[in-house]
Amino acid sequence: MMKIIQVTDLHLLPEGGQVFESDPGARFAAAVADINRHHGDARASAC
Repeated sequence: MMKIIQVTDLHLLPEGGQVFESDPGARFAAAVADINRHHGDARASAC
């Protein structure tokens, strides 16, 4: 079975930049860590 992981609307900014009092870079890093932890069987990902 193929597993697809899609990450969209990243809103990447310079390091430490914020959108609505949230750091999108930190949230993206947390999302990647979660994907790696819970979906290690995925062969590749694309953002």
